[in-house]
This record gives sequence, structure tokens and C-alpha cells, in this order.
Amino acid sequence: MVNSQPKDGQKDMHLLKSFRVNTASLIFIVVIFAISVSTVSAAEMASISIKTGLDQVVLAHDGNMLRVSLDPPSLKFKNAVVKSNAKLSETHGNLAAGETLEARFTPAALDDSSKVEMLLMLKWYPKEGVLRKWVRMRLIGTDSPKLLEEIVLEDINIGNKQVALQSDGIQSYPAYMDGFFVGIEFPIASTRITDKHLILAHQPGIKLQPGVWYESRKAVYGVAARGMEKQAFERYISMHRPTPYKLHVNYNSWWTSPAPYYTEADILDLMQKFGRDLYRPYKVSFDTFCIDMGWSNPKSIWEIDEKLFPDGFSNIERGASNIGSHLGLWVSPSSQYPTALDNNWAESKGFETFMTPWDWRYTCLAGTKYRETFRSRLLDLIERYKIRHLKFDGYQFICYSPDHGHEPGILSAEACAEGIIEIFESIHESAPDAWIESTCFGFNPSPWWACYSNSVIGTFGDDAPTGRVPCPIYRESYTTARDYFNLQGAEWLSVPIAAQEVLGIIHQSSEPFTNDAVITIMRGHMFLPLYINPKFMDKSRWKTLAGIIKWARKNEAMLAETEPILPVSWQNGKCPKITRDAPMPREPYGYAHWTKNKGVVALRNPWIAPTSCMVKLKTLPQNKPLYAVSIYPEVRLYGSNLKGGSVLKVPLAPYETLVLEISSSKPPKGLPKASNYMGYGVKAISSKSKTARIVFKSNEVGIDGSKEFGADWTSEVGASESAVEMEGIAEVVVPKTGGELLLLREGNDPRLTPLHKVIIDGKEIKTRSVSCSADGWAAGVTSPEQWIFLRYPLAQGKHSIQFKMIGRGDNDRLSAWVWNKRAASPAYSNYPNAMPQPEMVYVSASCLADTGRTALKTIEAPKPVKKINGVYLDALEPKSARMDYGTLQKNKNITGAPIVIGRNRYARGIGSHSNAIITYEINGKYKRLQAWVGTDAGSRGSVTFEVRIDGRKAWESGLMRGGDNAKRVDLDITGAKTIELVVGDGGDGINSDWADWADAMLLR
Repeated sequence: MVNSQPKDGQKDMHLLKSFRVNTASLIFIVVIFAISVSTVSAAEMASISIKTGLDQVVLAHDGNMLRVSLDPPSLKFKNAVVKSNAKLSETHGNLAAGETLEARFTPAALDDSSKVEMLLMLKWYPKEGVLRKWVRMRLIGTDSPKLLEEIVLEDINIGNKQVALQSDGIQSYPAYMDGFFVGIEFPIASTRITDKHLILAHQPGIKLQPGVWYESRKAVYGVAARGMEKQAFERYISMHRPTPYKLHVNYNSWWTSPAPYYTEADILDLMQKFGRDLYRPYKVSFDTFCIDMGWSNPKSIWEIDEKLFPDGFSNIERGASNIGSHLGLWVSPSSQYPTALDNNWAESKGFETFMTPWDWRYTCLAGTKYRETFRSRLLDLIERYKIRHLKFDGYQFICYSPDHGHEPGILSAEACAEGIIEIFESIHESAPDAWIESTCFGFNPSPWWACYSNSVIGTFGDDAPTGRVPCPIYRESYTTARDYFNLQGAEWLSVPIAAQEVLGIIHQSSEPFTNDAVITIMRGHMFLPLYINPKFMDKSRWKTLAGIIKWARKNEAMLAETEPILPVSWQNGKCPKITRDAPMPREPYGYAHWTKNKGVVALRNPWIAPTSCMVKLKTLPQNKPLYAVSIYPEVRLYGSNLKGGSVLKVPLAPYETLVLEISSSKPPKGLPKASNYMGYGVKAISSKSKTARIVFKSNEVGIDGSKEFGADWTSEVGASESAVEMEGIAEVVVPKTGGELLLLREGNDPRLTPLHKVIIDGKEIKTRSVSCSADGWAAGVTSPEQWIFLRYPLAQGKHSIQFKMIGRGDNDRLSAWVWNKRAASPAYSNYPNAMPQPEMVYVSASCLADTGRTALKTIEAPKPVKKINGVYLDALEPKSARMDYGTLQKNKNITGAPIVIGRNRYARGIGSHSNAIITYEINGKYKRLQAWVGTDAGSRGSVTFEVRIDGRKAWESGLMRGGDNAKRVDLDITGAKTIELVVGDGGDGINSDWADWADAMLLR
């Protein structure tokens, strides 16, 4: 709530109060953005008609009409009902002449004899092409305050008209109709469609004090060309974005620095590495260097932990300056992470906190003590350490407490939003060049947050989403996953793409990153965070990173205007709406950026099969012939003498990321044509394959009726009674760069290698490497798409190939491929505006077999089982099993999940926990004990393993941690009467000590 002075003959409004709309600052931003952001053109203005009638204002444009009511807003009070509505008494002001239209009413009578005076205000803003409407009101005829629950500023009977409302949740979203957009100009609102009525409303949750004037939020009505309503709305939002709004390159220490806490030495070491390898050799710096969660003293309100940073941030501020950067800082406004701020401590010190229905405590941004302490602390840090980036992570939209000076529950939402907006505005006032990064408003943030925060997290999927669409180079599947979500956000969100964020370039594994980095900048987000771990960089990669940052900065104006190119299956309104459940099409997609002089179009094939993409060329003002030249991954000519408005068919290699520059600039003679590169790779001269659905026949009787596990056998196809099968033969020719045979299984539990056999040139070959979706680096929930690639290298020359694979169920999909890749050609790498080249270029691929392409014939066959001469340990009951936590598990880890050690999934074994002694009586029946042991991959614990034979230590593992590869146990136990499996806690307690004895067996 802010005080406001009387205006224009309203001298009786001596106590006017507002619900924080801050229109003055928005109008000021319009002025300073007028040069850089397109406004409504003179031609468009001339076609807009604004007429004021007796009870409505009519906006007309391009044959479309919108009636804005002059009726008094509908008010909903708690414990009071409007008995007789206000009546319009007079209006004055000429909207078309730029004046504010004021509509006065007779007071509305409530059922307790009190009344509400109202003054309706409307104003037309021609530069934005929008009309704003709001109400001022005061309570009279009573000494008691009244709780105002909702204000309905507009009730539009839409009948059968098509109206698109992005969402009707707690956040505020625009509604689109032919030629117009409408909404409540605040991040929180209750806009909705009910019974063919579009309701523009908000829920202030404020107690009207008698005699005090209050002001509502503003409803906004924008004019747009038919079919361009979303674009017009995004243009309007862009006019109100805070500065800075140009490309901001940020480094973030998360995933690279230690967690949950790091020290000054850790950060300085990281800065020195970037200085040595990036800044000094290439003169490339970050705008800001953000230290993420781990710097604060949790027993304080966002104070620096002096144990970690004895001199505060003075030394790391200097370290950032030495690499041409400023400090950035992570904070959690609602304190979502206890290691950063202990909310129980905060509650004990009188700071406003609350419990949620899911039993989690947060701080309240509507609470004066916490908000003001938080705000003051941030401003102090900004001033003392020249912090120029704030990452806000963790926000609660509502507070459930009735004791913080606001209403509890849904009616607290506006107060909480006011709290964080006040902090945003204070930061912008203190440091106008600071970038506010908000990652806390959900997958579908209100676009009005972008009026206060420089960037807003969009539909990003997860911190690092697990892969979509199988690829033997997992990083490509990760890129597809990020685009799976980003394309949904680009299509459906009303936040301008330039203001969206999906977490930028993440490089936390050894795989090449250039393709991912290129498509990341081509998404068109002006906030570019880099989560790069130097241990996965080398001299070549540092040079590439420097080149990418330079290219992005050089082309930032063009990148700020983005047109997504959806996969064909998602076009024409078929794009899924902010979900993770729909499949990702295996079709090309991309991002186009057009300026007056040229276009830059990024295209990407997410799948192994070569394909093509149709690109619609824009007509440029020069009206000259156009040329299409790729500037990534290599410089190639894709088209000459093209016409604006025509369609260019662009071929794409497997998993190719391609960037085309389209302009009237004639390329040099001799530039290699794209057709010279396409298809000149591995070739299948001949191939034959057959696929089937196998129904298994088996007389084996499993443990307790199991179809998967017997005492001395294991099904090689799991518990399935049927599965798909693929087999084939092929003759292939491989170029001098070499190639690979790939067998792909798509299905659940991908770490379990399917039954398979490969013969190359008459010799049976074992797979040299495996690419599994479950092993790719990610920081997100499991994807519905799971797969495993079995990979076999192919040398240059002609090869005869035989292959067979059996899946693990009817729903699996099996396929066989040959493919190849090569180093990028340096020819023409100095071409104007060419991007840094990738480490490898994918060339070609051929499919040899695919169970998904044809109907499968059903056949019968014996169930394939693996037998041992002995017994699996999980088939025996131990004499005793003592553990400090949990109960012994069979064929599962201690939590009941599959057994995984390192990257290997094991179907059988014993799941235990430290500290444990598991004893078996074997009475001399067996000669060998074999097993693989290790800390389960799902755990961060540390354990030791030991085997005792008749009480004597026969083997020990040493310390093992989660992620370590399994260690082999292979012991002679001839004549032994007992064996004991012992698990120790590694000397640091039993937390997360999941200990696996995989494939444990006793052999005769």
C-alpha cells in the first residue's frame, strides 16, 4: 500500500491508497524504451476508433470491436453484501483527446447500512495501444472496516466467441480475442472464464478503513491485428521490461562448486581458472559471476557465513573484477532451502514464517519484519560488493498465517507479490544496471513478472532434464529434452521470449557441448547463464566457448527477436501445453531470427534418421535474390537466387544442429554446396531383416512362482511372457573416418542389457560401449523415454554384419543402425559471422531393422534363461540378518529400487545397509562364492564390505562410495560351513549406506 496525493479536483481524496499498481513507473519505462522497442505504428493508430457511449467505451479496429463497460465494478466483501448497486451519475473527460475519463456513481449500499463511493477511471495510451481502467473507492456510513475479497473490473459476455485464456490459476494471465488482448496488469489476479463470461478481477484481501480512498489494480485492453494478439501483448510487455534488457552473460557456480557449502578458496580457485583459460587468452568475460546456494549463515537473515568467507565478499569481488566481471548472488526469497536459512531459527527470532499443508516452513514476504530485513540486507550487499545480478530461487505465492498483518490463504497472494515486487524495485533503484533473474514463479509464470524482473524462468522442464529421443551421444538427447519444454513455453507463454530463461549452457560431463551451446543461444533468451565445470574443458573447448560468447554478443540485437519453428506434428495448434507427458516428435524444429537485412535460422534434427525441413523465407526490403549459407557447423551453400516468400527445403544429417544465414549478400565463388556433404558416409549396400513378437514357452518353476528368478536360473527377458525380436543381415561400406553399428532398445529399465548377438565379418563381437539414458548426466526427474544403445565400432571398408536382439516385453521397440561422424572441415571457417565449429559433425545413418515400422508376426519359442551350477544367494534364507537400518531385500536395493552399482544394473542380488552381518549356513555344499559388491548408485553413502568364511576374514573391499564401480568377489569356499557378509559404515555413520551384493551366487 502506498499513499498518493489528491489529483484533479479530488481534494476530498486526502487518504487515497493503492494496491501497488505503480503505473507512473510503467509509463516512464515506455518513454525510455521508445527507441528500442517497436510501438504502435501511425497507420495502426489511424485505424483505431475510441468512442464513449452512455454506459460503455467502444474500441474498434480492423473490423473488430470491444465494448468496455462503464458500469460500476462488482465488489465482494466478507460478511457484507451489496444490497443496491451504484448508479452512474456523471462522466467527464475525452479519451480520444488523451484525457482521463472519470465516471462517478451514486454510492453502493451494503446490507448493514454502510456505503461505498466509487470513481471509475479510464485512460488511453496511444504509444502502447492500450486502454487502462481502474476504480477508486472508499467506505462511508460506518466506523467498522470491511474485508474486500474481490473486485470484478470487467464482465464480458463472450457467448460463442473464441477466447484464449492462458490459464486461470492464482497468477495473472492475458486473454486473447479477435483483435484484442485483455487482463489485469499485475502478476496476481483472478481472471477466469465462467459460463461464457470472461471475468477480469483480482482479490486484494484488504480491509477497507472507513473514509479512506483505495485504488484497484488496473485492467488493460490492448489493440492488435487479427491473429497477432499474442505478439501485440508481448510487445506491450516488452515496453515495460526493466533495464538492462540486452544480452547478459552470467556464470553460475552450481554443480561445479562444492555443495551444500563452499568456501572463499573454492570460489577464488574457480575464478582463477576462468581467468587463466578464458579471460586472459581470449579477452572474454562474464557480465556477472554468480555464487549459488552455499554462502549464507543459516542462523541469520541472509548474512554472509564468516566461517566460509572471513572477509565477507571483498576478496571474491576483487576476483570477479580481475576477470572483467561483477559478482552475482543467489537468494531464496521465501527461504525454501534450510541449509541456506533455517526457518525454525527465523521463527524463534520473531521473523514471520508459516507452515504449509505439506508440512514445510517458509518465510513470509508480506511480513514486515522479514521483508524489510531481507530487502535491507540485499541492498547492503549490492552497495558493498557491487553485486550486479540477483538470482531469486524459491517463492511461495500465498501465506497461511493469520498473524502477519494480511489475510491468510488465497487472499494473501497480492500482499506476498507486493513484498517481492518492492524488493525488485529497490534493487533497480539502487543498481539500475543489475540483472534480476527469477527462477521461482513456476513453469507458467505471469507475464507481468517481466515488468519487474529482467528475466523469468520459463518452461524449462527441470534443472537439467533427462534426455528425450534416443541418441548414442547423450548430450544431444539432453538438448532435445530442453527444447521439448522450451518450445512449449515459446508457443504458449505470454512472457516475451527474450525475457524467458531455461537455464542456459550446462556442461557437467565429458561429452562435447558445442551443439548444445549453439542451440541454447539461438533460443533467443537475453539472459544466458553458464553452468560450466572447468574439469570438462580443454584448450580447444575454451576457445570454442570464447567464440560462442563473442558471436552471441555481436548478434544480440538479432537474437532478441525469435520465431520458433515447431516440429510438424506440433504445428497448427497441436503443440502440447506445458506438460512433460506428451512424446517428443522425432522431427526437425528450430528458431528463426529475422532483421531488415537478413535472417539467421537454426534448425535441429533430434533423431538419427536423416531428414529435411521446410523453411519459409521472408521478403527483405532490398527485394534482391537471397542466398542461404550455413555458418554452423560448417560453411556450406544451401541455396542461391532464392525469392522472398518462397520455401527452402533444407536437408539435415542425423542429430544435426545447423545455422543458416539468409541474405542478399552473394557468397564467394567456390563455396561448397551442401549437397556435396549429404549422404557421403556409411552406406548399407544390402540388408534384410525380420521382426516378430515371441510368446515364450517354459517349464521352469521360479522362486515363489516367479517368472523371472529361479534358484539356479535367471530369465534373460525378465518376467515377460512375450517380447519383440529383431534380427537381420547387412553388407555395409564404411568411409575412412570409421563408423558404428548401433543396436537400440527403447523400453523400461534401460540399464538391463537386452539379449543380443552380433557377428561382424564372421566373428562374434562383444559390445565395446553402451549409451544408456539412465546414465546420462541430468539433474531432473526420469523421462518417459528410456533407451539403451549397444555400440560396435566399424573400421573403414566393406563389412558383413549379422545381428539379433530380443527385448524385455511387448512394448519395447528395437532397431539397428549404422552411422558415422567426422571432424568438422576448417574450410571457409573465417567466413563472415561464422560460428565456432563443433568437435564432430554427424554425417549419415541407415536403418537396418526396426520393430516399430511393421506389424509383428507372433511366434512361439523357448524362454531364454541363464543357468548356473549352484544357487543364487537370494534363493536362500539366511540363518540371521542383523542390520542397523531396514530389512534385507532380495533382488532390490535396501529401498526396494533396482540394484545399480556404478553404471551397471543387476537383476539379482541382496540389498543391505550398514552396519550389517548376514549369515548363511551352507554345510560344505558349495565350492565358490561369487558376487559384485558396491555402494548403490542411488546413495551418497560410504561403506566397507567383508566376507568371513567359518568366522575367518577371507576378503575385504576397502572404502566404497556411491557411484564407484563394483568390486568382484570370487572366493574358494570348499568345505565351508558358514559364510558371513559384513557391511561397515566407513567410519562416518550409517546415513545413506545402501550396500549391494549383486549377482551373488554359490557354485558347486
